[in-house]
Amino acid sequence: MQKFLDGKYAPAKEKIRDILASPMFQHVEGLSKEQYREQVLIWCKELARNEMGSYAFPKEVGGKGDMGSNISAFETLAHFDLSLLVKFGVQMGLWGGSVYNLGTEKHHKDLLPGVMSLDTPGCFAMTETGHGSNVQGLETVARYDRETDSFVINSTTPGARKDYIGGAAAHAKKATVFAQL
Repeated sequence: MQKFLDGKYAPAKEKIRDILASPMFQHVEGLSKEQYREQVLIWCKELARNEMGSYAFPKEVGGKGDMGSNISAFETLAHFDLSLLVKFGVQMGLWGGSVYNLGTEKHHKDLLPGVMSLDTPGCFAMTETGHGSNVQGLETVARYDRETDSFVINSTTPGARKDYIGGAAAHAKKATVFAQL
């Protein structure tokens, strides 16, 4: 009956359920916020180790190219733990998806393997306090500094403050930042 209900993507759902059934995915009550964040990161790394993040990316960049299985796996994660779903979704969907869809071939080569393995945890910095997700109204400014060969990011007003950046409070090492150039 389960295979019938799972439909075409039963193998992806079975794989994720098998992973989530392992002892390391046991919920522990009473963890502090910091401990819980670490627990969720460990879970995310285990999912990545089992190549669950690679479904979302095309084969030509090292993924499995199976968006249907990706969505089915995410749906199954939601039945286990929503914090895990969000953290894994930010890593693979928002951070990884922005690298894939907005980056160049160099970014794909340099970053996507680490996105899929979670060796390069990242975040997605778009939303601003005063503008929500209205990218045309963004006030954050990015200026290129030739001396340091880097961008300097500046929130020019209190309304330009970046909020709701999943992964930024802990763990993210890189970010896709939406700003005015």
